[in-house]
Amino acid sequence: MTRTGDYLADSIEPAAEAGLLDLTPPDAELGPHVRLCPAPGHTPGNTAVLVTGSRARMLLTGDILHHPLQLMDPDNSTRYCVDPALSAHTRRRTLDWLADTGIAMLPAHFAAPSAGRVDRRGSGFTFTPAVDLHRPGRYVAAGGAG
Repeated sequence: MTRTGDYLADSIEPAAEAGLLDLTPPDAELGPHVRLCPAPGHTPGNTAVLVTGSRARMLLTGDILHHPLQLMDPDNSTRYCVDPALSAHTRRRTLDWLADTGIAMLPAHFAAPSAGRVDRRGSGFTFTPAVDLHRPGRYVAAGGAG
């Protein structure tokens, strides 16, 4: 809490008190196309989300990655990781899996275009935007902007 501030009191406890939290196992299947994937090291219970569509799969990486520089050096954790070594292990394991499978990822903390694919480069990885997943005009946000 010294490093990060009291994010539990700020963000989690109000949602729990309002009855808005449903605790699930870190590997739960939330529906036929959505599955949680444990991603330990950053914070307790950290997970990624694997979404399977009709044409592709995508991993929403959440806090596994915070900056594109971590692709070049996956062992570099942020100050917010409660277990930097485990976080680095999870990051490298995830990036290896993404490179092996060709599954796209959507990192929560990258600037647009943030959906992309991972390839190996030396001891690190590269990131290429997944332009094949972009479908202009197909998904329209509430209010008509798309």
